[in-house]
Amino acid sequence: MYRRALSAISAGTVLTLAVVLPGSAAGAAGSTPPPVASSQDPSAGPPLVGGPAEPHPLPANSPFYPQVSGMHGDGGNTNTSRYAGPTGTRPVTGSAAVPLSPLLWDSAGRLTAGYVNTASGTPVNAVAAVDPTTLAVTAEWDAPAGQTLNFGYLYQNAGDQVLVSSRQGHIYLVQRRDGSGGTTFDLVRDVDLVADGVLGPGQSLLNAAFDAAGNIWFTTGGIIGIGQNAGTSTIVGYFPPSGAPHTVDLPNQAEENGIAVSGTTAYVVTGPVADDTANATGTMSAFAPGGGTAVTTVWNQDYRAGDGVKPGGFARGSGATPTLLGDRYVAITDNADNQINLLVYRQGAAGNGESQLVCGTPLFSAGASANDVGLVGEDQGGRYSVIVQNDFDAPQFQAAPSDVNGAFNNMDQMAPGVEKLAVPGAGGTCPKQWTAPVRVKSVPVLSTATGLLYGYTQDPSLAADGTYVWYFTALDYRTGAVVWRVRAGGGGSYNDDYKAATLGPDGTLYQGILGGVATLRDGS
Repeated sequence: MYRRALSAISAGTVLTLAVVLPGSAAGAAGSTPPPVASSQDPSAGPPLVGGPAEPHPLPANSPFYPQVSGMHGDGGNTNTSRYAGPTGTRPVTGSAAVPLSPLLWDSAGRLTAGYVNTASGTPVNAVAAVDPTTLAVTAEWDAPAGQTLNFGYLYQNAGDQVLVSSRQGHIYLVQRRDGSGGTTFDLVRDVDLVADGVLGPGQSLLNAAFDAAGNIWFTTGGIIGIGQNAGTSTIVGYFPPSGAPHTVDLPNQAEENGIAVSGTTAYVVTGPVADDTANATGTMSAFAPGGGTAVTTVWNQDYRAGDGVKPGGFARGSGATPTLLGDRYVAITDNADNQINLLVYRQGAAGNGESQLVCGTPLFSAGASANDVGLVGEDQGGRYSVIVQNDFDAPQFQAAPSDVNGAFNNMDQMAPGVEKLAVPGAGGTCPKQWTAPVRVKSVPVLSTATGLLYGYTQDPSLAADGTYVWYFTALDYRTGAVVWRVRAGGGGSYNDDYKAATLGPDGTLYQGILGGVATLRDGS
């Protein structure tokens, strides 16, 4: 059975995804934050490896409705962007010592983010308007006292409404308004699932997401592998624009990931409720609105969840938030012992003579195979592909490291591997198209405008000696080849700590790090 020692992490930490290091400061609203200081000398590593890439554009993914911006890019969690990221031409790096994550873009190029305001000395979770160039916070909505926001699953829709839930059971709908006088946030809806009798003792809220009919879907849950309470069952449900909530209870199942929504269908993957169950199973499900106060189960399928949390893993079951591939498929990874698998299902219920599972393919090497950071899904005009990265034996997530340059920075022991697979494949498999022997634990992003996959790596030879130099890294989507690496900074202050990469409309690449946000753009 896989086991791992848990670091001291408070409930809700992984979903907050924002850490203020000792000696750093978020700054007053409107002030330009200082750059992130390297906590080790980065000059031990070269500033640039490789050279500029020629863009090879890909078809842009078909939009999912409702159209939203989130940590995984869109409502289908594809981790793709239509924005053109850096090509590596005269690269210019920057940073800002401000805890922002995730970064959400609206259609006008305005930036909203999850934010931890420390100005009072007591961290306050907030939703913030952010200047895309300086990363200064220009306006914010502060969560009520005692509420820990699930920033990992924060969404903004096309109407500039921001949706976020709290671990304590609230769902907040916040309206962003931009005008000549500046930006304001107004709370337009506050749903208290505890007061409404939906959540009981021992249950915590994890997800809230829009659908195309104006419903707000939600799930209870938590991440077992970092000590969060996931409860002994999962409640999946939705609030219609008016009226009573609709719910379904999933006994002996734990939700540990985000959910995908397309139209009015929600895709949810759950795992076992305990870490000590051998040969356990999890369940992949699709849900739709139901009559009365019910939720309709469109389909569900069990998958192998193995004996326990993998070394380097967070989730007891699948570590992958469901990723939609166009309007045909939905992909996750399982948590099978020895070697995990990519699992691809039909989005709709299978017809007569059809299998719900389209393909299942083993990933990485036996005995060194895990995934907890989601998938990249690409729709090439009806031809689909999935990119999966290995995080077996990855370093521990850090809430507030006592030694910012401690051994938790070392990724040298982590099993390498980023793999691209075609979907669907013949014979019940999704064939691998390439494997890149790199170590990436951040949430990557694929630019369909450049054909580059952007991740975040470190120099392994230096890490073995306790020097941690971090790099923005671009892989060619077609071949998996590393095209270039650009040095971001040194030491634990530049550790990505599993945060997401994001592309902005001006071509800037933003990477969340322990010290704040690191940026990369092409020079003129």
